[in-house]
Formats: sequence, C-alpha cells, structure tokens
Amino acid sequence: MRVELKNSVVYTGKTLLCVGALLVLVFGTLRTFAQQSDAPPNDEKKLDEVRPRQRDSSWAWPKEPMNSKTQKVLEAWSEAYKNAETLQYTETINYLRTAHLEKPLQVTLRFWGKRPNLSRVEVSVEGENESAVMVCDGKTIWEYDKKRNLYMKTLQPDGSLMLQGELGVLVHVVGPSLMFLPDPYISLTRGATSLEVVRTEQPKEVLVRRTQKGRKTLTWLNREDMLPRRYSVFDEDDGEYQEIVREKRTGLKLNEPIANSFFAFKLPAGAKLYVPPRPENYLLKPGTEVPNVAFLNSSGESVRLSKWKGKPYLLTFWAEWLPNSTKQLKTITKALNESRDENHEVTVLAVNTWDEVDALTRYQKEHEDSPLVLLRDPTQVHEYSIAYRNFGVRGLPTTYLVGKEGRVLKAWVGFDEEHTKEIKEAIEALSSL
Repeated sequence: MRVELKNSVVYTGKTLLCVGALLVLVFGTLRTFAQQSDAPPNDEKKLDEVRPRQRDSSWAWPKEPMNSKTQKVLEAWSEAYKNAETLQYTETINYLRTAHLEKPLQVTLRFWGKRPNLSRVEVSVEGENESAVMVCDGKTIWEYDKKRNLYMKTLQPDGSLMLQGELGVLVHVVGPSLMFLPDPYISLTRGATSLEVVRTEQPKEVLVRRTQKGRKTLTWLNREDMLPRRYSVFDEDDGEYQEIVREKRTGLKLNEPIANSFFAFKLPAGAKLYVPPRPENYLLKPGTEVPNVAFLNSSGESVRLSKWKGKPYLLTFWAEWLPNSTKQLKTITKALNESRDENHEVTVLAVNTWDEVDALTRYQKEHEDSPLVLLRDPTQVHEYSIAYRNFGVRGLPTTYLVGKEGRVLKAWVGFDEEHTKEIKEAIEALSSL
C-alpha cells in the first residue's frame, strides 16, 4: 500500500479550543435572544433595495432571502474587512457548556493583522502560565508552543489566511482571516438558513442573527466601523436553545501603523522542531478489518458499514468547507459515471465530517443525481469523531479502498492531480475485485 500526505489539513484536540469560538460570530444571553424584535429601530430610514447577489451553490447561501436592510449590513461588514489595512484586538472566549469539557473554559487570543498577508496570534488558556504563538511573516507560518518548546515551520499559502496547524496554536481563524479574503461576504453568509438584522436598544450597535439547523448565533457590530465586538452561540437541546460560547473583543484598533518587523519570528533558544506523524503511522494498515461503525444518512438514520460487506467499495471522508474535498468528490463522481455499465456497479461511500450538521443535506440537494452514497459522521468535533477515532483521519480528504472481505486494501490522504489518476485506478479496480 502506498500512503501519501498531500495538501491535507491537519488537526489536533487542543486546537479546537480556538476553532469553536472563532467559527461563531455572535454574543448575548438566551433571554436577550428571545426578546429581540425582527423590526429595525424606528428612527432608522428605510434602506434602498439592494440587488440580491447570485447564489453560489458551492457555498450554500441563506435559504431564506435576506431583506434589503440585512443585506446592506452584511455588505458593510464584508467591506469593513476588505478595507482594513491593519487590524488588532484582544478576544476573550468563554466556553460555557460543552460535553467535552469538565468545566467552563476561558481562552484569550490576541491578534494583529496587516495586509497583504502578515499576522500574529498569541493564545493563552486560563490557569496556564505558558501560551502559544503563530506568526505569518509573508513567506512562512511559524507555530510555537512555549509549554513544550516545540515549533513548526510551513510555507505560507497565497490568498486567505485559513490556517491549519497541530501545535495547539490555532486551526481556523475565521474572523481575522476574513480580512485577507477577496470576498468575505461569502464566508459571512455561507451555511446559514437565514440571516437578519434585529432590534437593539444600543444606538451604537447593529445586531445580526444567524440561524442554522440546531443553532442560532448573534453578532454585535460596532455601527461606526461595522466590525464585531461581541458574539454568542446557542445550540438546541431538547427544543430549547442554550448559550454555549460567549466572546468579547476589546482594544480593537483599525488601520493603525504596525511595523513589518513586528511579524518577524525569532526562534527561541533550545526550541525543537515538531515532526508530525506520517500517515502510515495513524491510518488503518492493509489487511485491517474495517470497523463496523454506524454513520448517518441525510435523513438521520443510522447505517452500519457491514451493510456493504461482501462487495468492494471506496470510503472517503470529506468536508464542505475544504475545496480539495469537494474537488475530489467531483473527480470521483466523474470517474463513477465513466466506469458504470450493466455488468457492475461501483460503490463509493462519502462521509462528511468535521463540518456543519446540515452540510450533507446541502450537498445532496445541490447534487441530486450524485452516484455517491452520502453519509455523515454523527460527531463532528474532530477528536471525538468516528473518522478520527476509528479510521485515523488526521487530514481531509482521506480515502480507503476496501475489499469484499471488509478489509483495507489501500489508503491515501489529500488530493491533487496525481490523486486524480489514483482515484480513477481505484474505481476501475473495484469492478474486478
């Protein structure tokens, strides 16, 4: 078996302490949320109608049309990030309720960003003296864990700073990275069932409510600069919404000079290079029997892998937010359509993981004729997911070729031009197994 790691996204447990809070764009209390009115403040003038943007199916814009006021606010929010030459602030993130933590947790994050691609992030956890830092100097991403005195060094990609790492520094800084996106509007709207501006008694604030399946979030924007100051996220539990994460931004400075030298990183004395484990060390090895675990279909029904025992299949793990994942699904779909005939039928199980709960449903609606068997991991938090625990998935996409006896034949991680050829060969091989 040849196992490779190419263009993959790598995660570890500690990094999710920052991911969950930074992915949400809201703050408040459940009582405040319940009392919000959908009507805008009476003293505001009626906004001119805004021509709706064309829906981009790959990003799944809100299913319910936004009114002109909300769209105007989202446009202003997006433009605020696009027009920011420098941005800096301190963010306090409180995790109030989670099944994966024994008690509430507070994380403090300090961010500095400068166009076109310079950034610095310092992260500390309440009760711990040491912290971690990540610096993007324009060419290199440095990640340094002070507690363990370990560092990682990777080439900085072009474009947006959607950052990944595995030293517990940061995985995915949505807020700051919006500053570097060509069109932040897409990320602000993606995945939402509805977006709307709701009433607030504070004249200097604009409140945006974002609704998803099983989740509601609130974002308080400063009316002067249209950048967020407070957030909160509410998850549905037995029909009621409970606040699970609360965030507050302080000391925000916009377009104040920051010297490029501030983003230079000097390696501390004695720091050791962290070498990530290779895929062959964590993926299932050839001959290993595939765990008979259960995934969920788009209807929420439990489906075990034993259903396909007796015939070979391809098993791939993917996420909607990761372009290489969706590109691979397109490649697999094309290869399936080209290989199908009356004599055999190739099975490909595509398991959505580390994603929003309704990502699978969106994908299925946008690809109604897909020949893939679409499933999702019941636990989307990566280190608690079936993909991570049972299949050693550390990067996406990860793909397994499984024989008719239910044992692993081959595995690989990532997707590029070479993988296009490998996927086609694997699908062709399935017809003769």
